[in-house]
Amino acid sequence: MLFALAQLNPAAGALQQNAAGIRRFYEKARARGADLVIFPEMALTGTPLHDLLHYGDFLAEIDTVTGRKLAPLTASSAAALLVGTPFQREGRLCNGVLLMERGRITACYPKTVLEKRAPFEEERYFSPAAGPGRWEPRGKLALSIVPGESALSAGAAGLPPRPRSPERRLLINPAASPYSLGRRNPGAHPCGDR
Repeated sequence: MLFALAQLNPAAGALQQNAAGIRRFYEKARARGADLVIFPEMALTGTPLHDLLHYGDFLAEIDTVTGRKLAPLTASSAAALLVGTPFQREGRLCNGVLLMERGRITACYPKTVLEKRAPFEEERYFSPAAGPGRWEPRGKLALSIVPGESALSAGAAGLPPRPRSPERRLLINPAASPYSLGRRNPGAHPCGDR
């Protein structure tokens, strides 16, 4: 499998502008043979959103953009698309990522561990996933998608348990944390044995 990792600088609340950037990167990655194009959390909406998340029209526009503009990009392509965005799930607002393939949204992966620190304060707006991530077969891999940097911290509930079978595993962590040269990633260690 060939993965394309996108790094964008989305503007908070600018759904149409951000969707256009996602589309451009997806089309380039697809043309270069990517099987899965991965965008970080909140790639569609930008962040922080704060009270925009209380407006039904804004949430409805997120649904429209994901369902009518982004998911259809995958209709005539073998390349799947993984996009970070808020979404409704079982009557709850979640922050996470949506998997789009074959022209539709096929899976959603809500964050299990929400950011408590300012300026994000995700617990004010979002509900966490009910349990840890899971391993799913994808080609010759077992794949787990666990959004958010905090899910990788030691003792976090977001990591899936180690599978019993010895197949090749890949944990994808679409996070939106800024990169800092020389900063050690505190989340790298807990994943090593999973």
